[in-house]
Amino acid sequence: MTTGSCACGALRYSFNSAPVVSALCHCNGFKKSSSSNYTHNLIVPAVSFTTSGTAKECGTPLYITSEGAPGAVIVKAGTLDDPSLNEVNYRPTVEMFCKEKYSWLPDIERARKFHGAMKH
Repeated sequence: MTTGSCACGALRYSFNSAPVVSALCHCNGFKKSSSSNYTHNLIVPAVSFTTSGTAKECGTPLYITSEGAPGAVIVKAGTLDDPSLNEVNYRPTVEMFCKEKYSWLPDIERARKFHGAMKH
């Protein structure tokens, strides 16, 4: 089981199945919402995802749901309790919205690239 939490630990989550996709998203919307140059997202089946606790004051974005990914939860990989999982198990295999990617960011070796959203 994979677990994670917000920065203050008040809101926790877990999922018990492997992510369907591990992706970097370069879209401008995620750049703004994360205050970063891209986001590393794990797309997991919603049926395997649970939360506990309530968000207090830290405001850490943990996950989202999207009409573009029905039946899935998009988990922010930086919120995992064990960040080493991102090094091997959840290494990005996809880069999305490459049309909005900064030119000075390197490509992820062997990752599939999409101009916009990932095509199924």
